[in-house]
Amino acid sequence: GMNKSLTEGSFASFVVADERLSVELIIDGHHIPFATAREIYTALGSRIIFITDAMAAAGAGDGNYTIGKLGVTVQDSVARLESNGALAGSTLTMDRAFLNAINKCGVSVEQAVSITSTNPATALGLKDRGRIAVGMRADLLSYNSSSGSITVIS
Repeated sequence: GMNKSLTEGSFASFVVADERLSVELIIDGHHIPFATAREIYTALGSRIIFITDAMAAAGAGDGNYTIGKLGVTVQDSVARLESNGALAGSTLTMDRAFLNAINKCGVSVEQAVSITSTNPATALGLKDRGRIAVGMRADLLSYNSSSGSITVIS
């Protein structure tokens, strides 16, 4: 397989060195440990984008699913291929990624907003979203730090 370690000549070292590239992380605690995600965020800051890599079981319960023709078993919210046990996407939702950023990686609310909203919009070249400003789309959520709840502002 591909060398993903941060050694000279590895794919990871190439990505870290090229500031034009964004770095996407699945922040579910299974694809990479939360502490590692925090270290990567500390090193690369505004280049980080938290993604879900969600499959059909995202937001649903444990059970049997498919990705195309591949059988997938979800147990304890972790999706694995039936054939070899490899991770098969994730069941992570973006609200959970946001909460994991704050509660598991220790980033601030402002940093979590950037990682899950502003940075992705910028990377995709979307000029009408990702910030709160006059003329921008009003896709707003409210985060209650006391309860950990996220609600849509409509």
